[in-house]
Amino acid sequence: MTTQTFQLESLAYQNEAVRAVVEVFSGTPKSQPQDGSGNRCPLPWEQLKTNIQQIALRQRISDEWLQLSAPGQGQPMDLCVEMETGTGKTLVYLRTLYRLHTAYGWNKFIIVVPSVAIRAGVMGTLADFGMQLAQSSGLHHPIPASLGTSKKWTSTRVICHG
Repeated sequence: MTTQTFQLESLAYQNEAVRAVVEVFSGTPKSQPQDGSGNRCPLPWEQLKTNIQQIALRQRISDEWLQLSAPGQGQPMDLCVEMETGTGKTLVYLRTLYRLHTAYGWNKFIIVVPSVAIRAGVMGTLADFGMQLAQSSGLHHPIPASLGTSKKWTSTRVICHG
């Protein structure tokens, strides 16, 4: 009995989406794995804003559509990436996690999904493509993932940690 192996496709618009998110944090030094620390981006808002504006210019996105506003004092930055249905969002955000890990050493990610069915799809994608995603980012093993749920959120979380 043979096992069917699926190969990841490399689609230009998906690769550009991954590149754009990684470039938001351009200038961030690569962190070393530290016990218990989260992902750190020491860039000031003005640098992040400049990075986002450069990406938007390349993608021909107007400033009005961009709607950039600085986070409040002590508040985290909220970065929203939107893609149409059927464009391969799951693989894009999984590729993005791997690239953020490779570029900046980040190793903790939380993926929030709205249903158990989507959670199963994400976990299936990780199982089917984890090694290929790792290898495409120069890693020797997939980023481990575990499941979590929260009463605080109505969603299910897939927690990835390197």
